[in-house]
Amino acid sequence: MEERFSVLLLRTVLVGCLLGISATVYFLFGLAGYVHSFWVNTSVVAALAFGALFFFAKFFTIPGHTNWLGRFLWAATLILIVTQIALGLLPPTSRDELTHHLAIPKLYANAGRIIEVPIAPYAYYPMLLDMLYTPWVYWGYDFVPKLIHALFAALTGLLLFAYLGRRLNTVYGLLGLSLY
Repeated sequence: MEERFSVLLLRTVLVGCLLGISATVYFLFGLAGYVHSFWVNTSVVAALAFGALFFFAKFFTIPGHTNWLGRFLWAATLILIVTQIALGLLPPTSRDELTHHLAIPKLYANAGRIIEVPIAPYAYYPMLLDMLYTPWVYWGYDFVPKLIHALFAALTGLLLFAYLGRRLNTVYGLLGLSLY
């Protein structure tokens, strides 16, 4: 059983690295002025889709490896995930989301490249997560960044599940995933 959790831990880390590499490549192409490039934007979408498919594929195999308490925790976590997805489909309203996470990518999308934004000192070192938001903001889907943010939370929860499942057992792993 410990082998299964070690493999899950490694694969989840690799998916996170893939997302980080894809954001870094997008940043480099964005500096070169390729923010409107179909292939660059599609590669970001493909990396995000792969990350989401990976999470759901692993998440839906969990109930087969646990007892009734683990299945209850899994179902409770599933309800939380479905609720988060439904809330993520709403338009953005929070100040931080609108002024930081969406405004700067919108400036990049409008300029067609990663630009200097003197009024925002944090834009001199843009977060890689914002690079993953930029294609969606460019296409006008300003609600998708919430779902991307939730994907990173879900993958972090999967890391906790794999770590705790290896160290303790599946129920504790699910408890860590659901509490996170």
